[in-house]
Amino acid sequence: MLERKAAMDKRTVLWDMSLADSVKSVRIKMHKPIRKNSVLECNAPWEGEHCGYGQVMYDGEKFRLYYRGAGANDGPWKLENGSHSVLCVAYSKDGKHFEKPDLGIYEYKGSKRNNIVFMLGEKAYFDNFAIFIDTNPNCPKDAKYKAVSSYRVQKEPEIYCLKVFKSADGLRFEEAGRILDGKGAFDSMNIAFWDERLNKYCLYMRDYHSLNPEHKIEYERETHVRDIRVTYSDDFVNWTEPEFLDYGEDKTEFQLYTNGMMKYYRADMYVGISTRYIDRSLDSINYKYLPDLHGYREIMKARKDRGAIAMTDALIMTTKDGIHF
Repeated sequence: MLERKAAMDKRTVLWDMSLADSVKSVRIKMHKPIRKNSVLECNAPWEGEHCGYGQVMYDGEKFRLYYRGAGANDGPWKLENGSHSVLCVAYSKDGKHFEKPDLGIYEYKGSKRNNIVFMLGEKAYFDNFAIFIDTNPNCPKDAKYKAVSSYRVQKEPEIYCLKVFKSADGLRFEEAGRILDGKGAFDSMNIAFWDERLNKYCLYMRDYHSLNPEHKIEYERETHVRDIRVTYSDDFVNWTEPEFLDYGEDKTEFQLYTNGMMKYYRADMYVGISTRYIDRSLDSINYKYLPDLHGYREIMKARKDRGAIAMTDALIMTTKDGIHF
């Protein structure tokens, strides 16, 4: 039984017991996920060897699943040097069964029969392209869909920033500027959205800080820590200085690779499904169990990189104000 505090005038998500005066014979339990069927087979030539960074959104009529494909299917393994990178979309009426539309926008090897919505070309490479539907009531129609993508400015000294893209239909994007020059690393998904609670845009972004040895976790071998920061804007052009997220008394130096942050619909609650990452000490024992697509195993072994070494899991994090988790 939960005895509720004073009546509330807005929708609330019960992620913790802070809304209850007293609790008896009830608790919050996280249930284990149940593996079901695949929602989408990524087996088209233009999707490459690796697909990831899936983003699902509802456009008012159907669900859209945007995802990135990288690495050529018909050549040697070239994911890291950026031989091929595309952004694709699939549609669904129920959020369970997705189909790839023939969009006819970008040509791939002589044909436009594909579901590509963004492509920089065979020799260009982008690491991430994060899309959202802008719910700002003052948003222009031609910018209903916005996206941010990391970009490296090759000058002395070299800096990183985000490029901004806009689209009326979420299929044809045009570049709309550059933001946050030199304010972060941005080398994974940087999530932006309109926050109706703050009446501002929020952007949760990737950066790094130096490891504090006092709070180092076991096995971690890197001296820098991947972190998540937040910045705010009224116009999607001018942004505040990025701030560290606040985890209270827990100072553990976890590497948080991606943030997966979202504002819960019509409730003052933010949820992040982040990737927790550990780059462990070198151990070649597991190399023989890696798939050997186009010599992947030997490439990773020669580079002494993180293949069969790095370990990841999912971390669920919540907050009511967007910064204290």
